[in-house]
Amino acid sequence: MSDPSRPERPVQDEAVRANYRREEVREKRQSGEQNSPQPPNKTTVRTRGGVTEHNVRYVLAFGLAGVIIAFIVIAIYFGGLPNN
Repeated sequence: MSDPSRPERPVQDEAVRANYRREEVREKRQSGEQNSPQPPNKTTVRTRGGVTEHNVRYVLAFGLAGVIIAFIVIAIYFGGLPNN
């Protein structure tokens, strides 16, 4: 990797590349794809570049709603908004 803003971490980078290679092999096995003479396309994991499980958007939405409700309850408990 030749990104000047990123420090060199050859051990970690190699571990990530090995993980991608294992994922590619697993996806090929699951799809029943045979070795082809042309270079493979990017895998789903490499293309996506992030997590899609764990319903991240729902966790964010419910967490934000919970914080807003908590602030409203605290404001009501301590007498609401100050009067001008």
